[in-house]
Amino acid sequence: MAVGIVKHNQSATATASGIGNPVFIVGSSTGKDGIHGATFASEEISEESESKRPNVQVGDPFTEKLLLEATLELIQSGAVAGIQDMGAAGITCSTSEMSAKGNCGMKINLDLVPLRDSDMSGYEIMLSESQERMLVVVHKGQEEAAKKIFDKWDLNCVEIGEIIKEPNVKIYYKGKLEADVPAEPLVLGGGAPVYKRETKEPTYFKETQNFNFNALPEPKDYNEVLLRLVSSPNITNKNWVYTQYDTQVRTNTMLLPGGDASVIRIKETKKALAMKVDCNGRYVYLNPYKGGMSAVCESARNVACTGATPLAITNCLNFGNPYNPEIYYQFTEAIRGMGDACKLLETPVTGGNVSFYNQSKDYAVFPTPSIGMIGLLEDYEKMVTSNFKDEGDIIILLGNNSNKGVDGSEYLNTIFNLIKGDAPCINLDEEKKLIDTLLEAADKKLLKSAHDISDGGLAVALAECWCYKGYNCSRGTESVGIAANSAVVLASLLNSLDKDIAINIEHVKKAFGKNEVLKDINLRIKDGESVCTLGKSGTGKSVILQCIAGLLRPDSGKILIYGEDVPKLDEDELQEIRKKIGFLFQSGALYDSMSVRQNLEFPLRRLTDLTTPEINDKVKEALEQVGLAKSIDKMPSELSG
Repeated sequence: MAVGIVKHNQSATATASGIGNPVFIVGSSTGKDGIHGATFASEEISEESESKRPNVQVGDPFTEKLLLEATLELIQSGAVAGIQDMGAAGITCSTSEMSAKGNCGMKINLDLVPLRDSDMSGYEIMLSESQERMLVVVHKGQEEAAKKIFDKWDLNCVEIGEIIKEPNVKIYYKGKLEADVPAEPLVLGGGAPVYKRETKEPTYFKETQNFNFNALPEPKDYNEVLLRLVSSPNITNKNWVYTQYDTQVRTNTMLLPGGDASVIRIKETKKALAMKVDCNGRYVYLNPYKGGMSAVCESARNVACTGATPLAITNCLNFGNPYNPEIYYQFTEAIRGMGDACKLLETPVTGGNVSFYNQSKDYAVFPTPSIGMIGLLEDYEKMVTSNFKDEGDIIILLGNNSNKGVDGSEYLNTIFNLIKGDAPCINLDEEKKLIDTLLEAADKKLLKSAHDISDGGLAVALAECWCYKGYNCSRGTESVGIAANSAVVLASLLNSLDKDIAINIEHVKKAFGKNEVLKDINLRIKDGESVCTLGKSGTGKSVILQCIAGLLRPDSGKILIYGEDVPKLDEDELQEIRKKIGFLFQSGALYDSMSVRQNLEFPLRRLTDLTTPEINDKVKEALEQVGLAKSIDKMPSELSG
């Protein structure tokens, strides 16, 4: 899911307007990649699919970034009358859709389209789905301004046609009119045909919904069960994925990966956006209607757990072959469930995508209507995170637990390799009350943390809150009222999940008088990771380093070094932590009355039990590593730099 921010007076629409306005194709050149990509996506995967690799588009992220920047600049210039990204069916789709929305037509000359392959036919040019291209209608008289912007970004900006009054798309190629088609019948929501396929309740319902759960053996070792659950692909820590990407580009990330939802601040305001993508395909498989509702409700709960009000959704509906009546039943029922949930939660569907034919010759994917939910925090200082905070905090369970069984659960799937039963019941009225309660409590700053209960139930939810916090075993058995044996499992999970986090900075603030230097700093640094802090003079680089080392205490927030909260440590505890820290001061910070040797010996004599020969060896080794072995007996004033 991609989320952007636009000022109300700077938005652009995919609507063609202005008779006589020129039509431009901008971005990359058009090639043979992606031809029939849309039809390829409407076929079942088979042994013949390998031969259709050219149907798949080849993306170029760098060119995409250039196109985005150029497009934003063009829109801000006021030259745009209408603009649309080229997706499925390329020029064919964008010209007809923009024309239909504007109740007008277009005259397009394919001879002017920039090509990567000179031998392309008109048919191929029309259907190419080459990436990084847009169709733009420019206000007449603004042509040169548009070209200048795209020249700056080294991208194509070529006039290929104009807007006409007649509501047809007219395609010219090699001087000849090759197509003259009304636009409106070609587009969804217009005159395109609407199919009502046959639906049939899946035959597998008889087996899944009549399963005898009493026949399942009770586990002998619940510790092992919990360990297997948190190790399952659906639950386990996903940081091996998201740590491969920069999650803090542009420095707006307020809630890092690992929580219920991501939170991004909106600069120059107190607002922030919360985002979540969610779906449980098992639930939709077992009961498409309930599963569709559940996908919307869970994504809304996740957003609400951060303190943000759910606003709207987008979706990606992934299903098998719609010509199969059972698959189409899954599709229609899932949409019905999603619709009912969205209506009650007042989260409109702003757009989406349908992906059919996701199956091989043997089976289809689980029906997976993925939901992308967005929410708004009016004041990001009221943001709530999911991890436990302090020993002695009260843990409460909100909501009514109306699902007493293990139907469709991750437990059933992981431990018994079964997907049986029904999807969990969803009471939409209760769901709305729960979300409203969360939001009110967050707004009044009553919550230190909040975490949605989903896969793995309460046991896994507690484990996740616990492990992301960084509790050790002894604290765990005191702060959460669960069996001591389970606490041991949680502690071992902590060792496997969070042991690589060396420094964890949470909401740190520091001011000197009225000068607020550190403003809600959040940062996690792994063991062995190299991090560089850049910024102008006076922006807090040295201050945050001194706070980490315990030389300054922040006004609020936490600084955890291997799980120890530095600002709360006394002097003796700080000394132990500092044994793990190497700190290079901006100035020399040396005792000017001691030699280089004595300066290095001093902390080793004071803080370690090393013998004099061992100290001598360490001092010499350190100086040799930095090329200062010959300066061992010099005074600080005799050193350069």
